[in-house]
Amino acid sequence: MLNRGKFDSFLIDHRAGDKPVTSNNNERLRMYNIDNGTTLDIPTPLSRKGRKAAAVIKKFMKSNGFSTGGSKMFYTPAEWRDRGESYGTTSELVFVYDGGDLHSIVNHEFGYQAAEQLRQLLENVGVYYECCTGWYSAIYEC
Repeated sequence: MLNRGKFDSFLIDHRAGDKPVTSNNNERLRMYNIDNGTTLDIPTPLSRKGRKAAAVIKKFMKSNGFSTGGSKMFYTPAEWRDRGESYGTTSELVFVYDGGDLHSIVNHEFGYQAAEQLRQLLENVGVYYECCTGWYSAIYEC
């Protein structure tokens, strides 16, 4: 599990009156009305690298008790093109974190420790993430 330290003190749950969130995974999921299922579903079809990357991100999210904020997280490049999006359309996978905990990590709002851990985990399966906008990133093969 990630030693979030400083991150925990800054992660604010606005539904709890701006108090730091320190709850366990199940409490957090209930708090956000997240069913721990559909928001982290891995779409098909994806390349082998895209599936591995999605599995790594999903495990990283669950093992650290991170929330998606209720949004669907993973999209295939074809789904992304069909939405009319400009960036990430030639990637292995697109992951959305608007309103979720990964937003603060990917955008380095509370330091680099968590982002570096995620980067290393993804590198271990031969991919990296590239920020496309402030609310989503794309996965590419190394």
